[in-house]
Amino acid sequence: HIHLFKKMHIVQIGSHTGDDPFLDLFDFKKEQVDKCLIVEALASSLDLCQKLYSEKFDSEYLDKISFVNRAVVDKADTESVDFFFPKGEHESDGDVSYTAFSSTNKNHLLSHGITEIEKREVSAITLSDLFKEFDMEKVDRLYLDAEGLDAKILLSLNLSEIDIPFICFEAAHTDGAFQRTQNCKDLYKHLTENDYNIFSFYHTSKNEGYDSDQLDWNWWAIKGEEEELLQEIFEFAGHKSKVENGHSLIIKIGDQ
Repeated sequence: HIHLFKKMHIVQIGSHTGDDPFLDLFDFKKEQVDKCLIVEALASSLDLCQKLYSEKFDSEYLDKISFVNRAVVDKADTESVDFFFPKGEHESDGDVSYTAFSSTNKNHLLSHGITEIEKREVSAITLSDLFKEFDMEKVDRLYLDAEGLDAKILLSLNLSEIDIPFICFEAAHTDGAFQRTQNCKDLYKHLTENDYNIFSFYHTSKNEGYDSDQLDWNWWAIKGEEEELLQEIFEFAGHKSKVENGHSLIIKIGDQ
């Protein structure tokens, strides 16, 4: 049997060091992937991400990946932005000053307990321009973790211009750290008006590390092959065992 795979375009905005569910997705889909963009504003994080991928994958798969050192922003014509990160960068990985909270928004780091902060200017681009630059008319999977900017970035995207059947984004910080208010409502409206259904995980306090029942930080907006995409969320969100033991459920987000 000859399997005719559809060629996939997959994109990750805010890769940090790359040790995450997107890597598992790439590994699983690597034969099908035609182009993969991995975008990270902090160069030292992107270097570690590239190193991880180069240790794990052969060149035929690495050649499909473009590692892009830029900040993704919501306003066109922004050529560069100040990017804030913990002093010492990856020297104290695992400490409270962890580089995963690096952001174009200084308050995002302060809200996570990081006090020694440095900044540098980073080249910036909108999602639309990024997709144009890499000639992507369809993005099969978009993973977004822009530390507080996810909602604004998605709100700036004309979803009727580009086909993205699967968007994973961090909903926890749409209106400042740990706040979901107006931007969150606007984004919900923007996505549902463009035919998306939105799902997340509901974690019960039976889970290790959760003191109360709560929604996951991430939301998934999907359309089209819903059953298949839901199965993929189950497989690649990092919560599979919690769902299997009945401590977490995939739920559809209603009008907030």
